[in-house]
Amino acid sequence: MLENINEVAVLVTAILAVAVGSVWYSPIAFGEIWMRSIGITPEDEVMSKKEMNIAILKGIINQIIFFFAVTILVLNSNESTSIWEFAGLLVIILATQLYSSVLWEKKNFSYFLINIGYTVLVLIAGLAIITYWPW
Repeated sequence: MLENINEVAVLVTAILAVAVGSVWYSPIAFGEIWMRSIGITPEDEVMSKKEMNIAILKGIINQIIFFFAVTILVLNSNESTSIWEFAGLLVIILATQLYSSVLWEKKNFSYFLINIGYTVLVLIAGLAIITYWPW
């Protein structure tokens, strides 16, 4: 099973997910709303450059693990299930888990919407890359 995983496709997908996240959570897109939802302002110095670089590296590693697991699930999925039905099920699973932050951590709903939007975007893009990457 593991021999069927294209590590390059997983790595490209992970890097793309972090790149999309850097735009998604920036002032260009939803950064200001997201910052307000967690109680910080653009003027707050949240991380130093070194801390940010370490966080980016950890983010790439996190996404590699996530998309490695998604790839295993795709490879083991039933052939009668389309990749998009599979994506829909994953979105439901992830959304219900992410909603916990609204319920228990008292995050506001915009926080949830921004995070689930990012998750759905990178999941769909990642599934497309992993599925259609030229093997």
